Order: sequence, then C-alpha cells, then structure tokens
Amino acid sequence: MLLTLKNRFQFFGSVLIGIGFVYQEATPFFLSVGCILLFLSAFFPPLAWKKNYWALAILLLWFLNVLSGFQSENLGNWGNIVVRQLALVFLPIAVLGGIVLSSDQKLKIDKLWIGLSAVFALVSLMRYFIHKELIDLSLLESGAIPIWDGISLPWKLDPLDSSKFVQGGVSHIYFSLIQALAILVCLNYWQNTKKMIWLFLGAFHLLTIHWFLARTGLLALYFAGGVLFLYSLFTRPNKKWLFFIAVLGLLLPVSSYFAFDAVRNKVQNSFEDIEAVKGERSINHRSFAMRIEAWKTAWMLIKKHPLGVGAGDVDTAMATQYEANHTLLWPENRIPPHNQYLETALASGIPAALLLLGLLFGGMWNSWRSRNTLMLGIFSSLLMALCFESILQTQLGIAIFPFAILFLNATGRTKVDPHASEEIPYISSVKFSVVIVTYNEAHRIEDLLKQVPEVDELLVVDSFSTDGTAALCEKYGAKVIQQKFLGFGPQKQFAVDAAKNDWIFSLDADEIPDEKCWAHIAGLMREEPSIKGWYMKRHLVFMGKAFRYGKESRDKQLRFFNRKHMHWNSAAVHESVEYTGEKGVLLGTVAHKSYESIDNYFGKFNRYTSLAAEDLVRRKKFKSVFSNVVGVPFNFIKIYFLQLNFLNGYPGYCWAIFSSIYSLVKYSKAKERKKSDN
Repeated sequence: MLLTLKNRFQFFGSVLIGIGFVYQEATPFFLSVGCILLFLSAFFPPLAWKKNYWALAILLLWFLNVLSGFQSENLGNWGNIVVRQLALVFLPIAVLGGIVLSSDQKLKIDKLWIGLSAVFALVSLMRYFIHKELIDLSLLESGAIPIWDGISLPWKLDPLDSSKFVQGGVSHIYFSLIQALAILVCLNYWQNTKKMIWLFLGAFHLLTIHWFLARTGLLALYFAGGVLFLYSLFTRPNKKWLFFIAVLGLLLPVSSYFAFDAVRNKVQNSFEDIEAVKGERSINHRSFAMRIEAWKTAWMLIKKHPLGVGAGDVDTAMATQYEANHTLLWPENRIPPHNQYLETALASGIPAALLLLGLLFGGMWNSWRSRNTLMLGIFSSLLMALCFESILQTQLGIAIFPFAILFLNATGRTKVDPHASEEIPYISSVKFSVVIVTYNEAHRIEDLLKQVPEVDELLVVDSFSTDGTAALCEKYGAKVIQQKFLGFGPQKQFAVDAAKNDWIFSLDADEIPDEKCWAHIAGLMREEPSIKGWYMKRHLVFMGKAFRYGKESRDKQLRFFNRKHMHWNSAAVHESVEYTGEKGVLLGTVAHKSYESIDNYFGKFNRYTSLAAEDLVRRKKFKSVFSNVVGVPFNFIKIYFLQLNFLNGYPGYCWAIFSSIYSLVKYSKAKERKKSDN
C-alpha cells in the first residue's frame, strides 16, 4: 500500500512538473505542487535511501547558498532566494528516497512534457505568422518571438513597445532550453525504439528552435551535439553516419537563415551586438553586449570577494560596481550576471562555483565512461546554457536543472551497455523461479545458464532431448522435468504450473538477459511488486550481427510475471502471455540468439511454418492466391524500408527477404493440408 502511494506521488508530481515547464509564467501552482509531491514520496517506506552523488552535490549547492546568509545584509532577499530554490532540495531528496516509477509511467511523463512543449511551439509559430511584420521588426531590436502562455487566444498578441509584447508565457530563453532537452530525449527514444513519433517530435522541435532562435537554447543544443559527435567519433566503428550528421549540423542553420525572415533578423541583430561589444555601437538594449558588460562587472566583484557577497546582496553589489566602473549602460539595462557560474561565485563564493562546474563536468565524464549518451548530452547542454543564463535564479530554471540531471537519468530512458557489469544491489525477499523450455539445446543453452545468478529455483522442462541438454542443465543446478512436447504455448504453461514460486521469469534457451536486467528483477523482488506483468526488451542477433534497427531491435516480450494473474495461450507457435493488468518494462536488454546459421534458420523456418499452418487449418483461416502473391513485395517493403532494416546492412537485407515470404509459406502449407484433408 505504501509503495503504491509512493509511486502515485512520484508519478503525479512528475506530471505536474512537466505541465509547469510551459505554464510556469501563467501560474506557479504546477511546479510548486509537483516538487512537494516528489519530496513527500521520499518518506514513504520501505525503500532504503539510495546513494546518488549528483543529488548530494545539488543539495550541497543549496546548503552553500543558505550559509551565504551569514554574509548577506539583505536577509529578506536572501530568504526569498533560499525558499525559491527549494526545488534543489525537494527533487534530490525524492531521488535519494528511491524512484519507483514504472517504464510505462516514465514514457507517459516524457510524452506529456515533450508533447505539450510541441503544442506551445506550434501555437507560438502560428502567432508569429499572424503578426509577422511586427515581430520581425522587434527581432532587429533584441526582441524575441513570444511564446504562447497557454491561456490567451492564440491569435491575440498586443504590442507593448518596439521590442516586447504582452505575454504570459514562458520566457523564450527557458523555452529554448526545454526544446533542447526535448530534442535529446526524443533522439534517445528513437535510437532505442525506432518509433517514428519520436523522430517526428524531435524534428519538429529542431525546426522550431531554429525558427525562434533563442541563442541560449541553440548554443546548448549545438554544444551537446558537438560533444556527442566527438563521443561517436571515438566509440563508433561505423563513421558513415557521422559524416551525414556533420553535414546536417552545418546545413540546418544555413538553410534556416535563407528560409526564414525571423532567423535573418535575429542574425543581423547578433552581428550588431558584436559591433556593440567592439565599441562601434551603443551597448544599451543589446542582449549580448549587455551580458558582456555584466560579466566584466561580476568578475571584478568576485576578485574582491572570493567567498561571495551573500545570496541576498548580489543585485546591490552589482549596482554598486556598475557605478564604480562608470558603465555606459543606462540604469534600466544594468542586468545581473546572466551567467550561473559567476552568479554562484558572487552569492556563495568561488568554491560553490567550482562545485557547480565539477557537478557538470563530472556528469559528462561519468556519462562518457558509462556510454550513457542521453545524460552526456544533457550535462553538456546544461554546462553551456549556464554560461549565458542564471538558470538557478528563477523557479522554472531551478526545477529544470535537477529534473534534467536526476529524473531523466534515474528513470531508465538510456540505452544500457550490454557488456557493462552491475552488481545486483540486494537480495530478493520475494522468491521467483527462472523457467526454461528446451529440446536439444546443449549447443547453446550454456551461454544462458552462465548468466543466471543465484535464484530460488532454476527449472528446465525438457522434451526428452538426445544431446545431453538435461545433464548440462543439472550441472548448473537446474531442476529438470521431462515432458513430451505439447506445443510452445501449452509446454510453457506446463513449466509455469510446475514451478514452486508464483513469480516466474520465463526464458528460451536462446535468450540471454544482461546484468542490468537481472539487477532490476532483484530490485523488484525486494517486496511484492504492485505491477504483476513485466516486459523484457529483446534484440535479435542474426548472421552474427546484433540488430540496432528494425522491429527486431526493439522487440518486447512479457516474460516476468506473477502466474496468478496470467497464462500462456494455446498457440502452437508464436505463443504469448495473456495478461490484461498494468505492465512494466524491465531495464536492460535480452540478446535473442535464435539462429546460429542460415541452415538453422531455415530448419526453424520450416518447423514454425508447419506449426503455424496446422494452427491456421484448425482455426479455418486461409488467404487467396492473390493476397499471398501481392503480400510478398509489400512485406519486403515494410520490413526492409519502413522498419529500417536496411540500416542493419547485409544481415538486415537477408532478414527482410526471408521474413517477407514467411506468410506466403505458412498459408500455402495450410492450403495444401486443407486439400489433403479433403
């Protein structure tokens, strides 16, 4: 009960934060309540507190800000800042208390905030075209394309002056950072699932972030892209895609410049900013030039106060230093540092700024070493964004920063290196059985048996193998039961019924889970899970190649379950678990080494099509000759092109050819058997 409540608090808290990303300027309700719910979830038992260095570093950042109050003269302002930054406490504590979100819940959360930001981008784009002439003019004066507030009529946009508009929506700077993060998450999902929705959302955000041309978000995105390009250059043996990505990275901003008036105007404004920095123009009302002046002023203060001036006194100290420097900026243009590293050093001292830099560089280094490309991109983008904006001085930025680092990292969206080792963190208190159905599998089952950790029961149901399969399994501590083959579905149900535990991990002899998968199961078994059915992610290994693209690279099978809530169907081939409750997805991947050779493939091909034909005859399902003939080329187009198997090289081509005739063969066999029966 308490674990379910913890899960609900975390899910709805994350949902509210996702909504708050775009509605923050309209109302702080979503972010505030979302952070509180996540914070409260940490105190629901029974999970032990987890060690997370990134969460501890973020907590330490906030604590140093609290300590800076001893230097602050303006304690009222200091108190407001400390309270505003409570998300730097609430979210890390939620993570330290243990995340119990299911993979389906994480997917829903990502779809929500990425989809919502796409809707806001679309409406903002519509408003731009409705008021194109006016907005284009503002872009020449350091203005920005206003982001929709989510409340007002989409076509309503009232001018305030030559450079700004009345708007209740999120700042274009923060919205561009949200879009940059959304692009990285979409890219990661597409790499792992190959679902076109993620490619579409990522492409849409990539297009609109260039159209809006908020420089902070673009610089963060391109810096992250450059780091990921270098990572791929050092770690990927196949470099042909890197050339394509490099060309795309160069063509996209160039084509945007020639295609969109808004982009040209913003670029012109950027060049005028550079001229202002050089002293050829006034630096007033010049976004970048004003930042440079603020950075110089902040650096002078840091040299005078290496331990900071106190979080409550930064604005006062900056104003005083501007006057002492006889700045050319008018009073209304004398902005705060607009650089989080300088802001942190001013408020809490150089050690706090070094801690912040260490957190981000350490995150990049750890992500590089662990092959976590999503977090490598996120840490890189935040590292650059904090150079041009004081992200941790606003409630929205304070929520984005820990959410991106802790929750996108903690929720298992990233691809796991199948060769990376991970110690199972604790012993399971709920017992489960590993169940395997075999027949003459001695030539390959040992790879699986070596991977099975110490479990309560390893049960093998064998169909009187003649190659020593049973003896080999017993050597690894398995209990072996002999049972005449009943068909794949009934045979697996027999094995489930024969197991001594209710929780079952059902595997085939050619399926090899990685250590991340075993570790996740061990974690789930710490107490009775509320979700009774779990998918495992499986990728095909064919002709010696692990498929990274196509349907077979992201196959999901429901194999870890409580037998009280499910049963195997009676299909003779392509059997599946029938279960209608809530489902989760196990972390890690399972290598599906189903075919050792082409001969082995066609041996199984013949066997499976014969079993499938018998099933079709029994169910009286047949196809016309026309459907069978026309189906072959259509199946090939679908499998090879639409499912992206052409990216798997020659093995992908062979797989598409072989798979495209599978339906033809099984229906032809069914028709042949129907005739022989008659």
